[in-house]
Amino acid sequence: MLAGLPAVDFDRLLGVLTWLRSNPDSGLYVRQLPIRGVDTKWVGAHRGLVERLHAAATGAVSLGLAAVPDLVRARFLDPGLAPGGLDDIAATVASLAALEIAPRTVYVFENLESVLAMPPIPGAVVIHGSGYAVDRLAGIPWMCTALIVYWGDLDSHGFAILNRFRASGLSITTALMDLPTLELHQDLCVTEPKPAAGIFSHLLPGELDMVAELAARGNVRLEQERLDWSHALSVLRAAAPHRQSLSMGEAGTSCVRAWSVVCSVVAQPAGLDLGPRQSSVRAAEPKYTTAAGGLGAQGASRRRASLGDVGRRSQPGTRSVVQVHSETAHSSAPMRRHPGSPGTTVN
Repeated sequence: MLAGLPAVDFDRLLGVLTWLRSNPDSGLYVRQLPIRGVDTKWVGAHRGLVERLHAAATGAVSLGLAAVPDLVRARFLDPGLAPGGLDDIAATVASLAALEIAPRTVYVFENLESVLAMPPIPGAVVIHGSGYAVDRLAGIPWMCTALIVYWGDLDSHGFAILNRFRASGLSITTALMDLPTLELHQDLCVTEPKPAAGIFSHLLPGELDMVAELAARGNVRLEQERLDWSHALSVLRAAAPHRQSLSMGEAGTSCVRAWSVVCSVVAQPAGLDLGPRQSSVRAAEPKYTTAAGGLGAQGASRRRASLGDVGRRSQPGTRSVVQVHSETAHSSAPMRRHPGSPGTTVN
């Protein structure tokens, strides 16, 4: 690549490398670099080359530049949950995690247009999952008191993203990602150019069946924005539990305490299985459900998670998730199960 670099770009590259060597920890953003002859976009366009040469010359693992904050788009569908009355925000995970709210439903959608289309719904928040970046949402403690409803594209990548989301340890219900939805909108399907590959160890049996069905039909894709909106909205509304949101005193404080303990357990090499069955922090008998053309249409996709399975791989000296649940349930701010929580079935 260096051989094909124009002379003017070679001079710019030399200038950038020289400046970075002299300022190893500048903390500046990439477009703030005060290097003569280098415009604000040049380093960004050639960053891969710059990083490789800088590492080879200095042994540094980074350029010492500041990272652009990773923002999450969130809409608060209930005015009572909106921080300072702001119902549509883009914030860091840390900022969202600091909010003292306890929604009873958190919708997570793969695509932004679906997020923007959601109307007001009592007790609900909708978050843009941003595709494969969805697992970052596991750092938001108040999600653990809510029913999480994930809706992605009905294609192999939609299920790969769901698999990644489940791997974060959250208990997740899906909506509009099953055979009845596919059959109802089959005329809107297109061919997926490059299907996702890999082992989806966190998908449920019914979801794995859907991945196989999509492949059998020629790797079809049904983008979520193309669904009949009135039908999609009716399913999404029906997935939300109909009960007043838990107060922070009832749930939020206890959730934060439980979240901290779970994170400390995960950080230890204890061999604890925190896969798709890790939902007992919130419910004694967790169960995954699928909201489809009619709620629960994919009955085969539901299965019960055993508390014994959750803590089976725990090593001596560590606390299982079941123990965390037991401790937080008897704290000064006890959590209470409620209809529509991950411990109940939506029907």
